[in-house]
Amino acid sequence: MTTNHYIERAKERCSLNIDEAKRLENRAWKKGKRTEELTGRQKSYFKNKERTGIEAVLYQGYIFIYSGETCITLYEMPEALNRKHYFNGKEQIRNIKKYLRYYQPAYIS
Repeated sequence: MTTNHYIERAKERCSLNIDEAKRLENRAWKKGKRTEELTGRQKSYFKNKERTGIEAVLYQGYIFIYSGETCITLYEMPEALNRKHYFNGKEQIRNIKKYLRYYQPAYIS
């Protein structure tokens, strides 16, 4: 279940249309990560978002805020807290900033 506020914020913050927003919200409720499943900085960030009766869920780089089973609003996950993995061929790059200082690859996936 969604609110009008959620739909407006999905359009404004993430440029999602109504159908995509509803589909993403349903999947987030079923498959998203709850605060208990997170670790480190992500967990402390989520605890700050939660209040009594309010639950934060992480799904596909978005933070969904729920009251019961109703989605209230949506935020994008801050880049500092995303856990993206970068590769050069088959080798994982551990420190992307240091790597980019010395190498200028044409493509990083």
